[in-house]
Amino acid sequence: MRLISRLSRALVECPPWPPAGASAPGRAPLIRRAAHHAAVARFPRLIRPVIMVLKCLAWPVSVLGPSVRFARLCRGGARAAPGIWAMAIRSGASPVEQCAYGIRPGDFGAANRWMFHGELMHLNWALADREAVRLCADKAAFAHHLRGRGLPAAEAGVMVEPGAVPTLDRRAGPVVVKPNTGSGSAGVEIWAPVPGSETLWSRRTGRPERLDGDGLGARIAALAARHDRMIVQPVIEAHPALARDGAVVPPVVRAVSGQWPDGRAVVAYAFIWAHFHEIGLPPAAGIGVIDVPSGRLVMTPRQVNPVFPLLGPSALVGRLRGPLPDWAAAVGVVEAAHAALPGRVPMLSWDVILSPDGPVLIEANVASSLYYHQAATGLPGSESALGAVFEAWLTRPGA
Repeated sequence: MRLISRLSRALVECPPWPPAGASAPGRAPLIRRAAHHAAVARFPRLIRPVIMVLKCLAWPVSVLGPSVRFARLCRGGARAAPGIWAMAIRSGASPVEQCAYGIRPGDFGAANRWMFHGELMHLNWALADREAVRLCADKAAFAHHLRGRGLPAAEAGVMVEPGAVPTLDRRAGPVVVKPNTGSGSAGVEIWAPVPGSETLWSRRTGRPERLDGDGLGARIAALAARHDRMIVQPVIEAHPALARDGAVVPPVVRAVSGQWPDGRAVVAYAFIWAHFHEIGLPPAAGIGVIDVPSGRLVMTPRQVNPVFPLLGPSALVGRLRGPLPDWAAAVGVVEAAHAALPGRVPMLSWDVILSPDGPVLIEANVASSLYYHQAATGLPGSESALGAVFEAWLTRPGA
C-alpha cells in the first residue's frame, strides 16, 4: 500500500515534458531545467518509459479540479480555470503554487523564477552527498554529531526500540515523542504531566487524551512498532519573549540554509510559526517572516491580504519589538552546523528553538521545499541566496 501511495503521488507531482521557457539562458531557467530533470530521472531507466506514459495521462486530470477551485479563490471566478489549467500543463506549475506565488497564466518566464515543491526536493536530493543525507535522516546520530562538535543540538533523548516499553520520568516535564527516522509530523506527539496528579499525562497535540505512566509507555511502544525506533526528548522551553501563556509547545524557527560546493553555508530564508496546534489554546495561525540580516519579524506585502490564512502574519509580528532573541547566534549555529555535516548538501531546512539559553537545533531536512518561504515572502527561490548556491552546483566542473 505504501508503494502504491508513493507511486500515486509521483504521477501527479509534475508533468513528464519540459516546462515552457526553461530552455532560455540564465540562472532561473537553468535551475528549473535541472529540477525538472531530477524529478523525472529518479525513476529506474527500465520502468521510466511506462512511468512517463502514466504521468502524461495523470497530470492533466490531476490539475483539472484544483484549477477550478483555485480560480475561484485567486482569480475571483471559474472563468479563470482554463488559463490556470493550461499554465499547469505547459509550465508544470501546480494550481496551488500558481495561486500562492501570484503567477499569471502564460507568464512562463515568471513561473520559472520559482522553485516548485516536488522538483526542488528531487534536485536537492540528487545533488546531495549520501553520507550527509543518511546523517540528517537519523535524528539521534544527527544530534550526537552536532553536539560532539560543540553545537547546541537537542538532547538525543531516550531511544525506544520496537518491543520495548519505556518508563517516563515525570520530573523531566513535558516530552516530545517522535520517530528516529520519520519525516514530516508523522508519529510526533507531545505529552505533559497533569498538574496535581502523580500519575497522569495529558496529550498536548492531536486529539485530547489522558494516560497514566504505564499507559503512555504502552502507547510509545505501539508507536515504535508502527514507525520503528522512537525518541523521547524533553520539550525545550521557549524564550520568555516568545512564550504563550499556558503553552507547552514552543514556536519553531524554520530556517533554510544553502551550501556552496566549497562548503560555505548561508541562511537564505527564515520564519517562525506554531508548528503544532496545542490542545486547549487558540490556534496560533500565521507566519512570522524573519528578515535574516536583522532578525526582525516583518509583515511582507504578500501577507497583507493573504491568499491562504496560514500565510498571514503571526501575532508575534506586532508583539515583538526589535530582533528575535539571540538571532545572530541562531544564524551562526545553523550555518556552522550545515558546514559541519559530512559531505555536502545544497539546501537544508532546519527546525530551531529559541530557548532561554540560546538557540537549539532540532533537526535538518533534506527532502524539503520552499513553498511556505516563497509564498509568505514573495521572493522566488532563484532570486534568493539559494539561487546562487544551486547555480554554483549546476555549473561546477564535472556537473
